[in-house]
Amino acid sequence: MEKLSKQEHLNGLLALSPVLLFEILFFGFMWVSGDFGEVPVLLCFIIASMYAVFIMRRMPIDERINVFATEMGRNDIIQVILILVFAGGFAAVAEKAGCLDAAIQFSLSVFPARFVFVSIFVATCLLSFCIGSAMGCVVAIAPIAVPLAHMCGLDETILSAAVVGGAMFGDNLSVISDTSIAASRYTGCTPKQKFQHNWPIAVPAALITALVYLLIGLNVTGTETVAKPFEWFMLTPYAVVIVAAICGMNVLLVLLLGVFVAWGIGCWQGAFTFTGGAQILSDGLTGSGGFCLFILMAAGLVAIIQRMGGISYVSRLIEQVVHSRKGATIATAIASGLLTASTAVNTVAIIAASSIGVRFADKFGISRPKIASILDMSACCAQGVIPYGIHLIAVAALSGINPMRIVPWMLYPFILFIGVIIYCLLPERKASVSVFNCKD
Repeated sequence: MEKLSKQEHLNGLLALSPVLLFEILFFGFMWVSGDFGEVPVLLCFIIASMYAVFIMRRMPIDERINVFATEMGRNDIIQVILILVFAGGFAAVAEKAGCLDAAIQFSLSVFPARFVFVSIFVATCLLSFCIGSAMGCVVAIAPIAVPLAHMCGLDETILSAAVVGGAMFGDNLSVISDTSIAASRYTGCTPKQKFQHNWPIAVPAALITALVYLLIGLNVTGTETVAKPFEWFMLTPYAVVIVAAICGMNVLLVLLLGVFVAWGIGCWQGAFTFTGGAQILSDGLTGSGGFCLFILMAAGLVAIIQRMGGISYVSRLIEQVVHSRKGATIATAIASGLLTASTAVNTVAIIAASSIGVRFADKFGISRPKIASILDMSACCAQGVIPYGIHLIAVAALSGINPMRIVPWMLYPFILFIGVIIYCLLPERKASVSVFNCKD
């Protein structure tokens, strides 16, 4: 590839400068406050976004704002916001109806409090693998898991991390997830072939994570809580949500169905009147407004960076410094991770980085399924640790916890990252070479 000129470097760095400003603000606030949880991440995004709009050249201010706003109104962004809104409504109605307390008592009757961390992580791993949707898994499990931690005297941030980590496992490994389909399709292999390369890394990482959560739970004292009697039918809203998600129903429809079931039970049990339930639902729907604005700001910021050529600059820069097979695999992982951190949407990042991975595969003789696995796992690692990622924001909105407090406990992405590096450096298995340049 032709070397970048000095002007192209300057333009690329200028395009990426809003990200640098965000990082300076973020770590600056953290240094002043001395606490991850006190960082005003939304304010950092707003300031960085205003700066990004300002530095766009050769374009009227109205057009700059239009670029920013158009990305905010993108279909997948609006869907994520709707999911957050309806998840808040479902959680509020189910709690007031008494269904949440019944679900917590059921959980306590199944396993002791010291096994809550590992049990929730394993449950979310299995559910997300079955439904192929990390967001669907988060909105199904988090409304139960977080209050369960509170009742048992456990750390809510650790349990929130366990939920998101388990959801990321299935999103990465399931053959029906959007990331698996995107990674395999855009690299020229099948989801099954990608799965065969993916599971020897993802499954051991999940097992190690489960072991760590088990040890954390065993070392927590004073958490034994005896389950109280509960009515089994009170579990219906959560059972409906989980079963509908497994059956492949749209997440928004799943949440709406759960809302109506919980609303009906609450009215029947006398927990609230019909109009009282409507008010509770309304309060729940509007409770995640700050997190929704968070997503919109991140989407608009990414749009400007992309429009100015920042993402293209990163891709070209990575391609220029790679001269070996191991370097190619590591560079592919870095590209996927960086683009995920830049776009905050792992599926979009995988598609954008796939062209780099495919070129490396052709140049250095790397099988397409291995490239697809690296793209997906690296995006998963990044998606799980960025505080403005949609999954962390979702669980934060449902739990009321600052997402930055959850990040240090995101064990699965960190452990998976180590596995990805080892996978990149190890020679490829002979069995996988036979699927080189395979097609759908």
